[in-house]
Amino acid sequence: MLSLQAIASQAIDPIAQLMETAYIGSLGPVQLASAGVSMSIFNIISKLFNIPLLSVATSFVAEDLAKSSSDGDEKNERKQLSSVSTALFLALGIGIIEALALLLGAGSFLRLMGVSADSPMRVQAEKFLSLRALGAPAVVLSLALQGVLRGFKDTKTPVFCLGVANLAAVFLFPLFINYFQMGVTGAATATVVSQYALSS
Repeated sequence: MLSLQAIASQAIDPIAQLMETAYIGSLGPVQLASAGVSMSIFNIISKLFNIPLLSVATSFVAEDLAKSSSDGDEKNERKQLSSVSTALFLALGIGIIEALALLLGAGSFLRLMGVSADSPMRVQAEKFLSLRALGAPAVVLSLALQGVLRGFKDTKTPVFCLGVANLAAVFLFPLFINYFQMGVTGAATATVVSQYALSS
């Protein structure tokens, strides 16, 4: 059951990204291409740190919990586990570093991906990537929280929170993209809002 819930939590984000891609695709090929290359850059940068952080947070909290439960007072010890605060502070630091790297290096990353300065999708891609960069701290924090909860053998809460946040994003996409006429930046804004809602 733990593994099935963990798999479900990993499957929710790609589904939401497919919905985001569908909404952006309705705007036109240039918008879709600019968002696509920006999402690729964001995913590459975040995966370098986020997956190891999730695994480390889970194992550290589980190990800490095993030690504390041997004293027979697991409920009180759960609140005082040093691994929880360490994982969250580490996540916040990594998230800020990722955000700064993506914000300051947006142009360079796009050039590396073959998007030249005179490309018709350069401006939109840079705006999209810069907006998504603002959500990096929330993404890393939410992953660390998932790791912490898994360490406590709680895989239901992450699935529920991910489901609610991504469902909110799906409803926000047409609101920001079409109603507020924000286009590609509206999709990025909707995603960032849902990411901060998840991490809170």
